[in-house]
Amino acid sequence: QGVTIWGPRGTGTCIPSRPHSKALPLDDPAADLQSPPAMFVRMSDKTALITGIAGQDGIYLARLLREKGYRVVGSSAPASIGLKRLGTYLDGVEVVRVDIRDGVAMQELIMQTKPDEIYNLAAMSSVGASWQHAEEVAEVNGMAVLRLLESLLRYRDRFGFAPRFYQASSSEIFGLAAQQPQDEGTPHYPRSPYGASKSFAHHITV
Repeated sequence: QGVTIWGPRGTGTCIPSRPHSKALPLDDPAADLQSPPAMFVRMSDKTALITGIAGQDGIYLARLLREKGYRVVGSSAPASIGLKRLGTYLDGVEVVRVDIRDGVAMQELIMQTKPDEIYNLAAMSSVGASWQHAEEVAEVNGMAVLRLLESLLRYRDRFGFAPRFYQASSSEIFGLAAQQPQDEGTPHYPRSPYGASKSFAHHITV
């Protein structure tokens, strides 16, 4: 397979106060990262970290960046199934199993990979289901973003600069907006836990 899958050691948890998972190779914790396949020519020295790599947007973005010569590292939830079946689409991508809510593990991943760019696509994206899982949605879509940004501040303090950060948003942040079409200045009136979590993530980022 062209995709390298890493995973957590032990039983890491999403709650920051509990034991955290370490982003290390799944089969051999001491193994080095797999080198990109020969079909890719490194035209760039840049590294991109994509959270939510197993989603449609994550796959398309990863392939685009690989074509541009990036080294691409992607994270996926430990419970995510079917990652190995995605090997055809994620050829040359290093995939790490780590919970986006685990701030310590995510900080370790950022420190290890030293990305130039971070694309946070990880999210619980069902508006309807967000009513039944409001607290989990707030953690994944909101607080996890805050922890990522705090990690970037610590990264900047250590290395003197921080990776560029992209936070995926949603039209749900606007809710029942009176303004049509919406733009960056349109007030947010989210109507669901999902929309509210995305609005929080937007404001804490900008």
